[in-house]
Amino acid sequence: MNGLWEHEDVTTTFDWEGEKVWRFYNHRGNAGKPIKEAETGFTIDQFSSGSEEGNLTLQRLKLLTYNLFGLSRYGLIRRRGKYTF
Repeated sequence: MNGLWEHEDVTTTFDWEGEKVWRFYNHRGNAGKPIKEAETGFTIDQFSSGSEEGNLTLQRLKLLTYNLFGLSRYGLIRRRGKYTF
């Protein structure tokens, strides 16, 4: 492949314009990425406590941390100390 052309085939039963179909399927393909990132980066797939309440609390803290990390990554949390949690 010389890098000038890129081709993709999509077979569907939708009666939509081609670009709309492509965007729909492209979005579906990206939907699992945040879940995988949370599992590997914040170990939300692991339970480290022997009690149900402890596991629930730890999972909530992990998900809160993941969400705050995501907000800061996209620049939605200012880093100059103007806002606190």
